[in-house]
Amino acid sequence: MEDRTALMQYNYVEVSEEEIKRYETSKLSDEVLNKIKKKARSICVKANIEEAFEKVKVQFEDNEVVKHVFWEFIYMHYAFMVPAGYSLVGGITFLENPVRAGVILTNKGVFVIVANKDYYALKIKKFRFNDIDYIESKTMNRRLVKFTIKPIKSQEIKLEIRSGNNHIKFIDYVRKNNINLDIRITKNGIKDNIKTVIAVIFIILFFIISLLSAYNVYISQMQK
Repeated sequence: MEDRTALMQYNYVEVSEEEIKRYETSKLSDEVLNKIKKKARSICVKANIEEAFEKVKVQFEDNEVVKHVFWEFIYMHYAFMVPAGYSLVGGITFLENPVRAGVILTNKGVFVIVANKDYYALKIKKFRFNDIDYIESKTMNRRLVKFTIKPIKSQEIKLEIRSGNNHIKFIDYVRKNNINLDIRITKNGIKDNIKTVIAVIFIILFFIISLLSAYNVYISQMQK
């Protein structure tokens, strides 16, 4: 499998020269503007993914190859994604906020690309198999799976999976190739559900307070 092909799992469309010329000489409707924005973003996303992959590839050891790749939201971030990507919350833009993560499984270890909503790599984490304490796939409810990578010496990485089975393919590869990793398949209990609800409430309150703070700053600046 080509490493670049393995990573490029984003369907993008290029803007042709003919389209650009047509847009330049015509009055743009909202529909056309939205189309341009989507295409421009898809090109940006492609470039960001390619750049992230290059940063990963330079860390490969000899004969290291990609075996599986998937992208998911970082746990507890899906519900609070801002479509425009530029909204200000308490002075923090979502362009700099880690929202997504790309997990790259190779024949020698696991790489995690921590990225913003446009797949721009904010941080890249490299783990050899013996650096990982365990990997857990935990079914939270019928619509959500929490996928956790727990390194031995650093903070765990949690992803939320709402559709697809890419994480299952990841686990299957590890098991079929007898890789020495502690793989855990679990389900949520009542106590876990209560903790999740409490966490969601706190996050909602945080965003409300942040929005009110940003609004108050805006009002005070307008009054000057």
